[in-house]
Amino acid sequence: MKTCIFCKTDLAISGRAKEHIVPRWLQAAGGLSEQVIEPTHFDEVGGVKSSRRHVLNSFLSGNVCAKCNNGWMSQLEVECKSLILSLAHDKRRILTLEDGVALLLARWAVKTAYSLHASANWRKVVPDEHYVVLDADDFRLPPGIFVVGHTYKSSSIFSWTQSTTWPINYRGVEITDAEKADLQNSGYKISLRIGGLFLTVFHIPLKRALPCLWKFRQTDENGCELL
Repeated sequence: MKTCIFCKTDLAISGRAKEHIVPRWLQAAGGLSEQVIEPTHFDEVGGVKSSRRHVLNSFLSGNVCAKCNNGWMSQLEVECKSLILSLAHDKRRILTLEDGVALLLARWAVKTAYSLHASANWRKVVPDEHYVVLDADDFRLPPGIFVVGHTYKSSSIFSWTQSTTWPINYRGVEITDAEKADLQNSGYKISLRIGGLFLTVFHIPLKRALPCLWKFRQTDENGCELL
């Protein structure tokens, strides 16, 4: 049985939607609809495990029901459209956002990252319970989820990365083999670049760990800062 990744209803009953990973309004604003993308899954040593090639407008999520797509997801797009465009075009900066606006942007980032993750040719590491919490009517993010953002000079680029690798600063406290395995198997990072806007959604499953943002530790292919 195929179910919606967010509300878990049977898609045969609720109806399947064709959710654009990159919203059509964002594609239109950046002239991205016909941009050719090549999602590629690399192994631990850089070998190609799988690869696809298609235009951005064909990058769809087939595991979302019509109710979610036309309901809370559509409303979230409407509420975030002008904000995202202003950030992507260097007309507004992340550091100037009020808490409520920042949380709205974070929720959009998580929704987009999860839709992308569920549709990508990459191993699935986001647990079902993270999708379900995001669908809740109250304004929450899944537990243990962090979202960080950065604004850079304007551009018309859309790109993303997914990873489960982590630099660890022990600070005198050893991490156990079990914790290392948990971090590798349950932790994840999904980064998005939308023009001059960089967003990273990440999950740290270790209860005694804290996120630390190191300048220039994560960059895109041009050396631009993501974190």
